[in-house]
Amino acid sequence: MRSATRSAAIALLLFGVATIGHAEDGSDPRASAAEAFLPTPDIVPSGFRHEPKFDQQLGADGTLRILRMYTRGDPDAPTGDHASLLVSVAVSDTLDEARQEFADVVSGLEGKGYTVIPLDGMLGDEAVARTWDLYTGTNHPKSAAAVHFRSGTVTIAVQWTDNPDQPVLEMALATARALATQAPYGRGVPKLIAA
Repeated sequence: MRSATRSAAIALLLFGVATIGHAEDGSDPRASAAEAFLPTPDIVPSGFRHEPKFDQQLGADGTLRILRMYTRGDPDAPTGDHASLLVSVAVSDTLDEARQEFADVVSGLEGKGYTVIPLDGMLGDEAVARTWDLYTGTNHPKSAAAVHFRSGTVTIAVQWTDNPDQPVLEMALATARALATQAPYGRGVPKLIAA
């Protein structure tokens, strides 16, 4: 389970995407726009480190997605010290494609039986969240929360997984807000939330 296949399966499950096409070679012009929304060192939580082995850049049907994972503790095992931050940034060619990307995320979540929490007016043009438990009945149970939001042609998902006593939804939302405000506006990148 320590393979790229695992990280792709995690991304598909966590971000509610039914299919993602082939990997891109990095020359896609959407890549620089997506990278502008990835966490800068001041946004990555203290004690977390970037896990490059889980980096992915995927493209299909007018959308480019970049995935990054940051972990505290062992990235492959649910130990007491383990926590993770998974970030997905998708840039679509058109507003209609971005709207469809977000709608597919929401319908994918609902189709898997997740309760979707509306975050109207909190981030971007539309936003939702969800929470769930992992590894229940083990020595190291975890709680997880994901915030998905769209603004213009950019769709971002932030998932925070940590110990059950941690406010994972609040941490995921705070990270999403930080990502939304850090991008280099004025270079063709849309402003996602009011400062």
